[in-house]
Amino acid sequence: MSLKLTKHIVTVIKEANKLKKIDVNNTPDKSFLTRFLIPSFHIVLTLLALYILEKGFSEKFIDFITSSLSILVGLFITALIFSFDKFYEQSQSKNPTSREKLWDIQDFNYSKIYAYVTGYTIIISIFILILIVPNTLELYNMSFNLNDLQFSFKDINKESIKLFLKALLLFSQRFLVIYYLLEIVVNTLFVVSSMINHMRAKIERNS
Repeated sequence: MSLKLTKHIVTVIKEANKLKKIDVNNTPDKSFLTRFLIPSFHIVLTLLALYILEKGFSEKFIDFITSSLSILVGLFITALIFSFDKFYEQSQSKNPTSREKLWDIQDFNYSKIYAYVTGYTIIISIFILILIVPNTLELYNMSFNLNDLQFSFKDINKESIKLFLKALLLFSQRFLVIYYLLEIVVNTLFVVSSMINHMRAKIERNS
């Protein structure tokens, strides 16, 4: 069960990241902007947010993120259930023209893009909710100021190693939360804008 679940999750993540760079005609976007600039900007923005939020996430922020992601997951799951029939309607013509065949391919490709990106967004939303569990349970001091730490080889001892490991865990948690929150925003905008463009294209076909 767990192995199958892991395999399915990995497949969704791989396909979603691949399909976000491919259009409905199955043409990949190999531009410098998509391949390098946007990912680099994403990481820089995450690190900047980490520096600004030096004491971590406030209680209000955690409450807001928890409620927002819970609602978003519910909406995306509902949208995912009803998406395929809405976006992919195979031509009923017995002898479809080349244009109708192209439309079928485009509809099928968009259905895949929508399903995988939406599924990926649901997965990372749940992942963020899991990451912020320690903040809600207050298991230890999560408002630790990482900017106040200084490293020195002369002061290495048992306590400093514990402090380093704690700081590393907090940094990793905060980095992943912010990074994937930005990813959710980008994915949501991508899904909404691509859906509108695809629906517009379908309307124009019938006009």
